[in-house]
Amino acid sequence: MRIIQLTSENVKRLKAVNVKPPAGVVVVSGKNAQGKSSLLDSIMYALTGKKSMPGRPIHDGEKKARVAVDLGEIVVELVWTSNERSYLKVTPKEGEAFASPQEILNKLVGPLSFDPLLFLQQDGKKQVATLKELTGLNFTSLEQERAKAYQERTIVNRRITDLEGEIKGMKRPEGVRVEPITLQALLAEHAAAIKTRQENIGTRQDLADQTEERDHIKTEIERLENELTRQKGKLAAAEQIVENTTKQLDALTDPDVAGIEERIRSAETVNGIAKTWTDWEVKQKELTANQEKAEKLTGQIEELDAQQKKELADAKLPVVGLGFTEDGVTFNDLPLDQASQAEQLRVGLAIATALNPKVRIILIRTGSLLDSDNMKLLAEFAQEYDMQIWIERVEEGDVGIIIEDGEVKEIRE
Repeated sequence: MRIIQLTSENVKRLKAVNVKPPAGVVVVSGKNAQGKSSLLDSIMYALTGKKSMPGRPIHDGEKKARVAVDLGEIVVELVWTSNERSYLKVTPKEGEAFASPQEILNKLVGPLSFDPLLFLQQDGKKQVATLKELTGLNFTSLEQERAKAYQERTIVNRRITDLEGEIKGMKRPEGVRVEPITLQALLAEHAAAIKTRQENIGTRQDLADQTEERDHIKTEIERLENELTRQKGKLAAAEQIVENTTKQLDALTDPDVAGIEERIRSAETVNGIAKTWTDWEVKQKELTANQEKAEKLTGQIEELDAQQKKELADAKLPVVGLGFTEDGVTFNDLPLDQASQAEQLRVGLAIATALNPKVRIILIRTGSLLDSDNMKLLAEFAQEYDMQIWIERVEEGDVGIIIEDGEVKEIRE
């Protein structure tokens, strides 16, 4: 559906306008503040309703405004008064007016105020929001998950940098890897050695005492012949004791007390070396773990990006090669603003067409920015896609509908 006839009375700067626009490109031109924008606003008010109307849509000094838009299949009429009461009627070509006119328009009309040029002037995030509305895609969950992984990877990479700096500043241990010495166990070993040595000293003293006792017995034997029998028995017993003790003494080994004491004195140095090794190994393990975690997070981010890219590939975007990231719209995998002006304009027009699949109308309010090549492209696009493109241009003497002082001055082909 396109506009076959448009009547607008007392809308903003307009007084009374009644035009039968052609198909294709409809140029609305004239000087500033003559009513060009008001004419395009009339179309938007009638087809989108109150949500697009300003606080004072009625021409100064008037009490009522009216817009009638004949779309061929239906006629839309909107009337509103200075006390903000409005009347909307949608009538089919044949038959009675619809009972719920606004509901009919909502089903037919997309964001009619969409302007391809304004879209191209938006920042990347606003362009993405428009595309999401068009495709129905919602990457909020994916974007949140990706942001979480990206933030976590940033923290991990920062820790990797810190660890690399710390390891770089550490002195690499030299020599063979040593284990730390447990000083408490070494002191216990020393105490046990001292105790054993004392016991051995006692044993040696016992041997000396027993030997002296034996010698005494011999003397007593010589001196006390009358006690020979008793003393011989005693001597035999003493000899046996001496023999047993001598065997015991031969099996004794004195521990290296001096060596243990030396190890105690050197334990602090050894433990210092061991701690250096331990600290270095701990940092290396932490570095490796963080590097593996960062690699895993990178893979996770790549998977999320691939999933989003697949969903974009599956989405029915209006232009082949069109896509978007969290930062902005892309065309052929490059930012849209890096495409040629013609490519950008064609993308904007295709999106506008997709947003209004039933009512084939596009409103362009910044038409003065278009050169002759772009105007030619618009004409070709309108013919190819059966669109009616209304363009506002500030240019006296241009073709199209010339607006002056709120009225149609003339129509130039």
